[in-house]
Amino acid sequence: MRVPDATGSYTLKMKAVALASSQTQCNTLFNDLNTHVMRSIPQQVAVGTGALTLEVDTTGVFNDFGEKDKTLSVTTDAGSAVTASVTTKGVRLAFTGSTILAGASSKTFKVTVKAADAPHADAVTTFSVMVRASNSPPVATTKKLTINYISQGGKLTIQPTGLFTDPENDSMTYRIETSSSKVLIDGMVVQGIKDSSGIIPIQVIATDVCGASTSRTFDITLREPVVKPDAILSGFGYAQTQDWRHVLSTARHGTVQVRNLQGQILFSAPAPVSPQQVLQALGDSPAIVQLGRSYWRLHKTQP
Repeated sequence: MRVPDATGSYTLKMKAVALASSQTQCNTLFNDLNTHVMRSIPQQVAVGTGALTLEVDTTGVFNDFGEKDKTLSVTTDAGSAVTASVTTKGVRLAFTGSTILAGASSKTFKVTVKAADAPHADAVTTFSVMVRASNSPPVATTKKLTINYISQGGKLTIQPTGLFTDPENDSMTYRIETSSSKVLIDGMVVQGIKDSSGIIPIQVIATDVCGASTSRTFDITLREPVVKPDAILSGFGYAQTQDWRHVLSTARHGTVQVRNLQGQILFSAPAPVSPQQVLQALGDSPAIVQLGRSYWRLHKTQP
């Protein structure tokens, strides 16, 4: 406000106005949810032409720095065709499939979820809902597993690519199961238990985005570890192409010794000896097998 003084000059005077104590300012550093959408919500799929309901869990989608005063609201671009509401765990969408489809085989609508805290900072995330009149499960192909055997104590990763196709070209998730106690399952990895052998049925299951599944069963052979020579250090008296198993099990003279790489004798017996005796002495580390003046450096390998 400009006020003239005694000389007729004007002086600019400003009045400071304090915010009333009842007013609240939103601290954007700690209260603004806009930058704290923690995860996205994947596309949802509903199948059918009748009354359908989708429950979508939004736990962990928004982060309000530990505050618990945020509220959710939900809207869709489908208008009155979809009834959207908030639940204790997220949102609920109710609609009639035939109304959304309107004669089409599939339709997609968008859902917007907004979280607002008490000082009115908010964050928004969106996801889509695909409605289908029907859905077909994955179809098994004729492709076989590239590797169908595993050693005792060894591991085999099942590669499901190409084992199934989906009629709607949906993405698929996979898992494996078995009724056998001779192997362990971890994700898509099969591990053979030591001292076990036999034919193990492994079931590979493919599931599409609608939850429809198809399975195939493959037989996996669980066998003794493969033992290969790193090198034949010398072959006096024997052809180097001869298999060590044959040599040790058919020899009629001499002593068979198994020594570790430090020179410690792990096994010693008059020839002939069985391959199983050598395997037991060999363990999991490389070792030297000697018969007379012939030596083999052996180690176990996975198939």
